[in-house]
Amino acid sequence: MKLTREFQVRSYDALVSHTSIVFIRSIMLEVVARRNADPRTFGELFYTIYYEIQEITLLEALSLLL
Repeated sequence: MKLTREFQVRSYDALVSHTSIVFIRSIMLEVVARRNADPRTFGELFYTIYYEIQEITLLEALSLLL
């Protein structure tokens, strides 16, 4: 995470603060990446398909596959 190259300090409090900021930044970047790639972020389309799948029984699903 490049903690040593971005920031150099001898204070423990400053080091903990900087590490927390780096982790928050990486979490925010991951959230953005997931929103762009995760099908659950497609909104209404995902939930429409999700509810349709819940209504199908196991035997109906198997018969559709075969």
